[in-house]
Amino acid sequence: MTALPIYSVHITDWSTDGAFVTGDNRSQWVTIAQFTDGCGDGSSFCIPQEGVSNELECRDGSLNYRLAYWNDNPESVGAMQHWLVNLDAQSSTGQVAIRWMEFTTPTVAEPVTQLAVYQQGTYAGNPPDTYYRWMGSIARDNVGDILVGYSKSSSSIYPSIAVAGRVSTDALGTLSPEVLVVNGTGAQYYYDRWGDYSTMAIDPSDNCTFFFTTEYYMVTASLDWSTNISSWKFPNCR
Repeated sequence: MTALPIYSVHITDWSTDGAFVTGDNRSQWVTIAQFTDGCGDGSSFCIPQEGVSNELECRDGSLNYRLAYWNDNPESVGAMQHWLVNLDAQSSTGQVAIRWMEFTTPTVAEPVTQLAVYQQGTYAGNPPDTYYRWMGSIARDNVGDILVGYSKSSSSIYPSIAVAGRVSTDALGTLSPEVLVVNGTGAQYYYDRWGDYSTMAIDPSDNCTFFFTTEYYMVTASLDWSTNISSWKFPNCR
């Protein structure tokens, strides 16, 4: 994948629901760095788990979550709009990893063609390892810190939950070493679909606190998952 199609909606009259859409038939594109979809072989089922032979689904070619949006204070110098998104991608060593991107455009009204990639990266751990990471979601806080949450698995561990983040002063396109949220103690047996979907959201009461929720298994079963909700905050956010 080397580009994403962009569709935009222009509201002409809120009282009458007047609007028009641009980007029909994939006529608007934004260029991104090339990457290969998660499983990479035309299959959507390639996530191994400890203790069972069936592999879980990753969402090849699909956004894992809605675009997270942030608009800087429009009165500040250099204020920008931000869109963040992640997908399942293939890492350099072949396992599924988190592909994340941040797009920006000035806060003033701009044509969709002004949308550009600010930063992007494929996260396979820091340092990279051989675990599979997928079904992520992403958000940012009031000072530009970013947090990504996702599921993590391999043939030697049960599906677990982890997060990785960055502060605004980190090198672009990089995430910190991950933090394990929940160490799974069971696999999802027989049923292949996983996590429709995880959610990372910022608390509007302070614009600093992240909430992340997704599934895991306490015991190996077919359809008997548990749900975890965790909260996170970078110390530099006020």
